Amino acid sequence: MKSKNLLVALVAIAALAGGIAIQLLNKAPLPQFNARVFDPVRIIKPFELTDQYGNTINNDIFSNKWTLLFLGYTHCPDVCPTTLAKLAGSYKNLSQAGIDNLQVMFVSVDPQRDDSARLKEYTDYFNPKFVAASGPHKALFPFVRNLGLMYSMTQDTSLAEYAVDHSAGIALINPHGQLQAMFKPVEALGQIPTVDMSLMESDLKLMVKHL
Repeated sequence: MKSKNLLVALVAIAALAGGIAIQLLNKAPLPQFNARVFDPVRIIKPFELTDQYGNTINNDIFSNKWTLLFLGYTHCPDVCPTTLAKLAGSYKNLSQAGIDNLQVMFVSVDPQRDDSARLKEYTDYFNPKFVAASGPHKALFPFVRNLGLMYSMTQDTSLAEYAVDHSAGIALINPHGQLQAMFKPVEALGQIPTVDMSLMESDLKLMVKHL
């Protein structure tokens, strides 16, 4: 009797293993992405920032949306306005392609000059639907580092004008509030480092479909 039960158990295990193997074989491979896709996805730690309306925002801002997040500051002379203008075009293209749960988020790492009113005025120029946010460095730095991005103040901030070093990449956060991918900027001699938006749009369409 025991040997019969053992045989039945072995047959059941073999059938289960076979079923799993068939599922794995039948599962379509993921497409090749230009972006750096995180597998597993990265958890975004709890944070609080202030948006362009003076409201406190946290991880809930990412819920049920695909978010393209870009760092910068409103006094930025080149990378920021160029990237945000391109993001405005991509936002329109992707929305027309049927991705209706997309948001663009601009995070200023220059809270000394970028209060809520200035952030609203700045991002409204590109698209009033964009989310803009900032906060004290004690909140910004760990949030930015958690995303795998960086920034640093390069000059004496007591001066009227000073520059801020910051990443030019674009982080993609999925509807579960997790860091899904990173779109890296194209570095070319004499050119402003910006993300190739056509590749980004292509990748995002595939990610929405397959991930």
